[in-house]
Amino acid sequence: MKILPAKKLSLLLVMLLLLGSTVLLSLMFGGSSMKSSDVLYGLLHPHSTDTVSTIIWRIRFPRILLGLLVGMGLGAAGCVFQGMLRNPLADPYTLGVSGGAALGAALGIILGFTSISILFLPAFAFIGTLVCIGLVYLISARRDFSVHTTILTGVILGFIFSSLVLLLFAVANSS
Repeated sequence: MKILPAKKLSLLLVMLLLLGSTVLLSLMFGGSSMKSSDVLYGLLHPHSTDTVSTIIWRIRFPRILLGLLVGMGLGAAGCVFQGMLRNPLADPYTLGVSGGAALGAALGIILGFTSISILFLPAFAFIGTLVCIGLVYLISARRDFSVHTTILTGVILGFIFSSLVLLLFAVANSS
C-alpha cells in the first residue's frame, strides 16, 4: 500500500472536515432552523416519530446524500471530459453538451410534455445531450478525429443549439 505524502494527506483531511461541517450545517438549516442539540437528538433517534427526527431523516438527510451523489457524478463526468479531450479546461460547453441539453429541455417545454409530467424535462434534456454528443462524434469521425476537431465541432454545435433555443423561445413568445 502506498503512503500518501503529508501535504496530500493534510489536504484530504481538511476537505473531509469541510465536508463534515457542510453536512452538519445542511442538517441544521433549511425551511426551519434547528439547534445542534436537536440535530444530534434526531440523528441518534432515527426511528422516533417526533418532528425533528422526521425532518432530518426524511427530508434533509436524503437531500444531502443526493447532493453528494450528484456532485460525485459531475466530478466524474468532468474528469472524463478532461481526460478524453486531454484538455484541463474542458467542460460541458466544450462539446456542446449544455447547448444540446438546453435545446432538448426547451423542446420539451414548448411541445407541452412538461405539463403531463415534470419528469419529461430531464428526459428531453438527456435526449438533447445524446443527440449533440452523437453529432459531435459523427462529424469528428468524418475528419481525422483529432482532439482539436472534436473540440471545435462541439463548440460550434453548442452555439448552434443555443441559438436554436433562443429562436424557439422568441417564436413561442410571439404566438
